[in-house]
Amino acid sequence: MYCDIMMYGKSNARHRLLKTMIYNYIDGNMPDWAKPTIKKLVKRGIIEGNENGERMFTDDLLRTLVIIDRAGLFDN
Repeated sequence: MYCDIMMYGKSNARHRLLKTMIYNYIDGNMPDWAKPTIKKLVKRGIIEGNENGERMFTDDLLRTLVIIDRAGLFDN
């Protein structure tokens, strides 16, 4: 799913509209590099979806979670 996001510049007078990908499920749309981390967090109950099971991850959130996971902060 794509979502419109408004980005503001330094002056707040100028802005641009960006299209960003939203990943709701662990499926073919989610990048392969993110799947192991997200599966781990779902399995441990750290991440849950909304009432429809949607998780609404952006690329930035996926990247952040993977970095934290690779640093070992999600390990027991």
